[in-house]
Amino acid sequence: MLRDGILLTLEPKTTSGFFFFGSIVVGILMGVIGSMMASTFRYGINYIYSQQTIFISGFPFLLSNIVVLSVTALMVAYLRKLASGIPFQGIADSIYYAHTATDKTKIKLGVLSTLAAFVSASGGASVGQYGPLVHFGTIIGVSLKRFFNFGLGLDVFIGAGVA
Repeated sequence: MLRDGILLTLEPKTTSGFFFFGSIVVGILMGVIGSMMASTFRYGINYIYSQQTIFISGFPFLLSNIVVLSVTALMVAYLRKLASGIPFQGIADSIYYAHTATDKTKIKLGVLSTLAAFVSASGGASVGQYGPLVHFGTIIGVSLKRFFNFGLGLDVFIGAGVA
């Protein structure tokens, strides 16, 4: 359309509505999935740790710690084998993925990394709880970007997943 000698381009109203609707849907999905995972992660770690404490209460302190750490190490080694020996991912990878123009995220590796952190924290390792959840938020965001592409950038999906 030409008005006062200036060419105006009009976008269809459906584009902005589609973008708005997509933003709302993705935000709700990320919020629900993220909050459920964070609660499950923390509850699961506390539950497994309490069950281990009950199970090993009759054993000598040193022996019980060796047993728990050995089982934990074996489980993490198995997860590492499933990852084909590729190093587990973390927060630095999330930051890297948010700053790249193309989607290089490995979802399977991200899920295995989160599981390894969960197993490690449940076994008493000082992995921390929120770093793995931040990276898992990245995996959620990238997964939703691949499934629902509402025209939002990858960095927006990753940022929303991390938040």
